[in-house]
Amino acid sequence: MKNAYILLGSNIGNRLKYLSQAKELINDQIGNIFQVSTIYETDPWGYSTTHSFLNQAIAIRTSHSPHELLLKAIQIEQEMGRSKVVGQYQEVRSYADRTIDIDIIFYDDEIVQTEHLQIPHPRMQERRFVLTPIAELIPNYTHPALKKDVTTLLKECKDELEIYPLKEERKDFIHKQRLPYQYIAVEGNIGAGKTTLSNLLAEKYNSQLVEEEFSDNPLLPKFYENSDKYAFPLELSFLSERYNQLKLILETKEITQSSIIADYYIAKSIIFSKITLKPDEFVLYADFFETINNVLPKPDMIIYLHKSISNLRKNINHRNRSYEQSITNDYLRKVQKSYLDYLKKQREIPVVIVNTNNLDFVNCQKDFDLLEKELFNQMHKKGVTRLFF
Repeated sequence: MKNAYILLGSNIGNRLKYLSQAKELINDQIGNIFQVSTIYETDPWGYSTTHSFLNQAIAIRTSHSPHELLLKAIQIEQEMGRSKVVGQYQEVRSYADRTIDIDIIFYDDEIVQTEHLQIPHPRMQERRFVLTPIAELIPNYTHPALKKDVTTLLKECKDELEIYPLKEERKDFIHKQRLPYQYIAVEGNIGAGKTTLSNLLAEKYNSQLVEEEFSDNPLLPKFYENSDKYAFPLELSFLSERYNQLKLILETKEITQSSIIADYYIAKSIIFSKITLKPDEFVLYADFFETINNVLPKPDMIIYLHKSISNLRKNINHRNRSYEQSITNDYLRKVQKSYLDYLKKQREIPVVIVNTNNLDFVNCQKDFDLLEKELFNQMHKKGVTRLFF
């Protein structure tokens, strides 16, 4: 699945109706819309007409290739009454009144240069009516060819055409807002708040929530009392439970429309076992883990909540689970290090490490909104990205 950013435009007929219809068709035929900008009004760019434009940027999650996306966009334009065109940037296409215009601005970090399709849009940096709504969605995204973020491109844009937001129509498609990733794993040390954040995100985005059922494991209290004796059976039982739970849910993710948010990633099994098991036990355990890990789908994104040891300790004490009170600060440091060592090696999945020491996303809505914006209002590259607040 890829993130694509698209600009919609209409300047004849019922413009708001055409924008709404285009979004419905795109959501049904191309990919889930997970972000929309304000609708803006502007004079036409590049030619003279008495009809002003309404423009809106949208972000979609799609399995279609760039050229497949272009063909489907053209089909929707034709379905909505636009004259037949071959490519995305021909003169007849670019400078004429239209019921709807669907332009691909970005497609992940890809650069496409063919006769009928160029991505990123080759003239976006010259057009304020493109940059303004795009900057609203992904202000910090770096243009893969120009190597400047969208906010900088907007500041440097010399286009003098003024644009006006239609505040009364702001985010008219927001009721269908979707996450940009279908499967997200939220991770963190003991007491980091991963289950709480998973619940908050799942509730907001109407996602399927997957919570680890560790509290029902009878070996867990025994492990904290006698780790040498109970570490191996505990880790095996956790691995089995996690595998069975994830396998059942993830087998259906390709046929369901809802996104999935889990408060753990299967790799936590190898992360914790490296700390708790003896060397010979770990070698045996690692073989089991690799077999299981290879058959499970990988998350589209991993969010790791990073807290200082002192703040982790405060949270552990506050929730007052009896079996956690014997956890030492040294153990928490080992877990933290094991997580970070593992995550730093991940190259095929976007991994966002969030320093939450100065955030209270549980009790402060402003902090939650800020965290959510930084997580989902930009495309994160594969590998590690760090967020500080």
